[in-house]
Amino acid sequence: MLSNRVALTSDHKLVKASFKLEKHKLCRKEQHSKRTAKPNIAAIVNKEESQRRYQNTLDTKLSSITSDRKNNTDNSKARADSVPDRLKCVQTIIKQSIEESVGCVATARQNKHNDEELSQLSKRQKDIRVKIQNTKDNNKRDRLKIERNRILYTIRKRQIKLKNEEIEKKIEGINSAKCDHAMFKATRLLYQKQFENPKVEDQEGKLASNPNDILDIVSSHFKSKFEDEKVEEITPFEGEPKPLKNPITPEEVRKSFNSLSNNKAPGEDQIHAELLKYGTPLLDQTIADIFNTTFSKHENLDINTGVLIAIQKPGKKKGPPNNLRPITLLNSLRKALSIITLNRIRPFVEESKWIPPRP
Repeated sequence: MLSNRVALTSDHKLVKASFKLEKHKLCRKEQHSKRTAKPNIAAIVNKEESQRRYQNTLDTKLSSITSDRKNNTDNSKARADSVPDRLKCVQTIIKQSIEESVGCVATARQNKHNDEELSQLSKRQKDIRVKIQNTKDNNKRDRLKIERNRILYTIRKRQIKLKNEEIEKKIEGINSAKCDHAMFKATRLLYQKQFENPKVEDQEGKLASNPNDILDIVSSHFKSKFEDEKVEEITPFEGEPKPLKNPITPEEVRKSFNSLSNNKAPGEDQIHAELLKYGTPLLDQTIADIFNTTFSKHENLDINTGVLIAIQKPGKKKGPPNNLRPITLLNSLRKALSIITLNRIRPFVEESKWIPPRP
């Protein structure tokens, strides 16, 4: 190994030259994040039994915290329980309920199948390959090669079967969609690509390769677009805390949950819309109480944050941050509260002859 900035002199008899060696670029192998398990959302959507198990588990956990609050009404700790803490507790219960009742599924990489049988077959053929490399007996090596070829053939058949099952699921998803959305859903399923970090240029016009540098460049770019220091910040509450004249009802909460779309990426709270849509009346009542309490106590809920995803604009040059399209993933409860607000002001807005956008 040569250290940085080492000067060497060649020993050629006819030509003498000095070489100045220095480190030009440091390359690192891209680190892939480990695959993590995620809630099996599809199970509560497609299977009634899984849906009932989730609802029963959710009701049991929500009932326990409700009874604890009733029994501890005179306790100073219960009186000091803030609305954001109550909301975080409910969010934790929702995620625990889906994990305990239905379970989780591992996130598979694109073009990779999360199949136990394939994993075992792959391990077997790798072990046999090592034996082939370390075996000197030709007859034994030939037998091992035949056995490994059989396993490889079985692996290929299994992969074809899993791929066909995946295609069948996509076809079922397309057929289940409404006529107006079938074409768009088919396009999304068939041409879905794996997400990769956007390619952005730094101030010198060079492509950033470090994920932290990419994050800093993209964050500063969109911060300059979305934030305006001249605009006065709006306070969440004004005046003395007091209850709403028309409290939010569980029926309004249920209507807002049902308006949420399936198969959408969750926000920072990791609460999928399906976990709310297939919830129970007790969940509706609990969320309605939390919404009403936040107005009566003027305690701000931490549901306004979002996760910004930068996607390359099609047909645009890769590199300039201006060619990135921002997509913000909002919390599901934030969407639900917005829908409740919209439904309440809709009659007054329609009186002003405002034409709502097409769905």
